[in-house]
Amino acid sequence: MNTPYISKVQIKNYRNFLDVNINLSHKQVIVGENNCGKTNFLRALQLILDSSFSDQDRYLQLSDFHDSLVDPMKNGQEIEISIEVQGYERHTQLLAKFRDAVVNDYPPTLRITYKYYPLKDANDQIITYEYKIYLGSNEQNIFTSSHRNLLNLKVIKALRDVEREMKSLRRSPMYQLVQQFDLNDDELQEIADELKDASNAIMDLDEIIEIKGLIQGKFKTLSGNQVDCDIELSTFDIEPAGYTYNPQFDGF
Repeated sequence: MNTPYISKVQIKNYRNFLDVNINLSHKQVIVGENNCGKTNFLRALQLILDSSFSDQDRYLQLSDFHDSLVDPMKNGQEIEISIEVQGYERHTQLLAKFRDAVVNDYPPTLRITYKYYPLKDANDQIITYEYKIYLGSNEQNIFTSSHRNLLNLKVIKALRDVEREMKSLRRSPMYQLVQQFDLNDDELQEIADELKDASNAIMDLDEIIEIKGLIQGKFKTLSGNQVDCDIELSTFDIEPAGYTYNPQFDGF
């Protein structure tokens, strides 16, 4: 392969992953039912690679440990997430920067590990928890932001999160516009009906129908014939009642 890709992911004790070892190909589609762990899997990768995460984002909580573990933070349990990267042979910057991460020469393989572990005092008592991200097999070879900048990870919000934001009145341009006018319920309903008619007309445009077909075909190519999924495009309806809600707060 001419481009680097994640070839293996190992996750221990993290959320719904007790101990998993997953081999990946150069192009990978992850499909599964709700609450089966897709988001947790991506979150595990983000703990290592996502440059938008702050240092605080990489610290975990008790709820991040696997449910089967009893008092994990009292008993000194650790969370460990490792990724292996292949296909980087022609990238001179990666070869130079990640020389300490090499764990295999045939095929050339880099490993990066996130570890969330207890810090103990001289009496072997747990003081707190800390995390480290290191290269290869030596925990002293620390993975830094300069390493992260050479590995391109882009995470797009889940569709359900986008829908939630679009429906949020606080972020809605329509809500801000409507609040500038003194409209009664009937007028708001008329606006909502006209917007719905306009939205339906947009969805019937040949260009939109073509886009739907392209998305359907692309998804089919990525996921294969074993996944039966019919793509639907739609718009959001406006609920007039939501735009007339104006909460009042009493002073003290």
